[in-house]
Amino acid sequence: MMKKKTLYEFLDVSPEATAEEIKIAAQSLAIKFHPSKYPGNNKVKAHFNKIKQVYNALKNPEKRAVYDKNLAKKHEITLYHADINWIGYVITLAITIILWLLILLLNVDKLNYISIICFAMGIIVWLNILLHQFTVKLTITTQNIIAKFALKKQPIEVKHYQFQDIEVKQSKLGKWLNFGTLKIRENTGKVIITISDIFYPQQFKQQIINTIKKYN
Repeated sequence: MMKKKTLYEFLDVSPEATAEEIKIAAQSLAIKFHPSKYPGNNKVKAHFNKIKQVYNALKNPEKRAVYDKNLAKKHEITLYHADINWIGYVITLAITIILWLLILLLNVDKLNYISIICFAMGIIVWLNILLHQFTVKLTITTQNIIAKFALKKQPIEVKHYQFQDIEVKQSKLGKWLNFGTLKIRENTGKVIITISDIFYPQQFKQQIINTIKKYN
């Protein structure tokens, strides 16, 4: 029964949890720590009462909205992570493997140097895409939009009150596989964050808009 930092952590739910998810979590804890299971245990009784208080605070939309705004001022909470599209390096890796097999099928004295160059370039491109896949992070918190890049020590941050708009660009392949490029502008009109190959970019855009409406 360790003390939690927030009401959401107390119930072990996300700050973006629905009313139904909060209800289920509170009911589960109430059953687990019901005083009837621990006769005479005042700590359990106090914990049970705390569960009721937390649920009563979060089930009321107006009370929850006030709590969320106060919480955002005190704690920066991560709400959403963008996923990087993986199809790019899978395709590049497949092409590289095909080129490598073609090189192996050639005789040494007939080795095609163009194929070797293409193979080397394919490896470089694949490694670059792989680096992008696993090191680029785009996150929405209760206070900021944060982009982290592998070759930059400091992340790029756009505070909610600095945000102007977000542009989504998708190719035909991107629309088919649901990925695209995001361009985030601050209120000066300057593009601060540009990240390509984001999965579900339209959903990410809507998530930013909803978050800023709620916490700004």
